[in-house]
Amino acid sequence: MDNYNVIIKNNNEENKYTVSVHNDIEKKVLKYTESNGTVTTFDYKRNILIRDNNEMRLELIFILGKPTKSKMFIKELNKDLEIDVLTKELNIKDDVIKVVYEINDVSFEYILEKE
Repeated sequence: MDNYNVIIKNNNEENKYTVSVHNDIEKKVLKYTESNGTVTTFDYKRNILIRDNNEMRLELIFILGKPTKSKMFIKELNKDLEIDVLTKELNIKDDVIKVVYEINDVSFEYILEKE
């Protein structure tokens, strides 16, 4: 397991923290657990970010320059909601993943960078 810095920006907010990440090179998947118990998985073969916790499961699909239909499953309601995601930047390298995307006119930046 390697340590990675996670940076999530939206509007005027920025969250930054360090996590231990398991990199399954064969499946091309990075996986870590956040301090609040959310399990986050980034599939860098298919460009899918999954965040799963007690309340919801969020699955965002990134295709550069194209809107995608992504899903949020609300566990208490047992219901799927569709989310429109527009990927503005998708940069995947050996030690860093950077995705800039938009949901409902709100811009987000997700960075996962090896220490």
